[in-house]
Amino acid sequence: MLERVGLYYPYVRVRDEQWIKTAALYMPKLARIVPSGYSVVDSPTVRALNDELGFVVPVDPMRIAQQLAPAFLDLLERYQPALRRWYRMTGDARDLSSGGEHPGRQDSRPYRPWSLRATPPWQRTEGGQALAELHCGEVDGRLRAALLDSGLAVQSSPRWITMDASLAWVYKYSLVEEIARAGNFSPFTDQPSAHIAYGGWESDGLASALLGGPVAASADEDLRAVGLLALRVVTPENLADVPVG
Repeated sequence: MLERVGLYYPYVRVRDEQWIKTAALYMPKLARIVPSGYSVVDSPTVRALNDELGFVVPVDPMRIAQQLAPAFLDLLERYQPALRRWYRMTGDARDLSSGGEHPGRQDSRPYRPWSLRATPPWQRTEGGQALAELHCGEVDGRLRAALLDSGLAVQSSPRWITMDASLAWVYKYSLVEEIARAGNFSPFTDQPSAHIAYGGWESDGLASALLGGPVAASADEDLRAVGLLALRVVTPENLADVPVG
C-alpha cells in the first residue's frame, strides 16, 4: 500500500472505474479537489467506496488558491503585454458559452510559447483557440478579477471562467502541486495526457512555462512516474470484472 493519501486530478469525478478500484487496493485514501458550490455526481463504484470505506476525501482548494494568487498576480503585472500577445481572449462570454467563434485568434503571433508536455484533458477548441474552464471556487477573487480585466479570461457562466487551455493548465497544475505539498498528498491521475511535473511556482517559473525558457522538473518526478506505473501494472487480473463490493 502507498503510505501517503493520493490526490486525484485534474477532474472532480473519477473517469476510470478500473483505476479507482486499483487505487482503493493500494492507497489508504484518495483526496480530490472539490471547489465550494461544485455539485459532484459520482459513479456507483465511487459511491460504494465512499459508503463502505469513506475512501474519497474532498479538499476545498480556496485556501491554497489564495496563497498561490500573489505569484500569478506578479506574473500578470510583469509580463501582461507578452501574455496578452499569445493568450488573450476575443469575443464575449456569450459567444464562448454558445460555441461562438473567436475571430481574433487567426492572427499571426510573434513567437510560440514553450510547448507544455500536456494540455488539459478538459479543453475544447473554438475559432482556432484551445479553451479550458476553471471553477470560480478554485481561483482567488483578486486573481480572477485581474484575469478578466486583462482580457486573459472571460466569465462564461456565474461559476466558471474560460481562458486559453495552456494558461488554465499551468494554473491548474500549480494548484494541484501546492495542495499536494500542503496536505502531504501524492498527486495521481487516470488521464494519461495529464501526467506532467513542473514545479517552481514563482512568477519567473510561470513565465518560463508560458512564454518560453528553461523549465525545471519536480524533484520527485521519477518517483511519481514509478507510482503511476505501479497503479497500472501491478493489478489483479480482470479487475474490471471484479465487483466493487
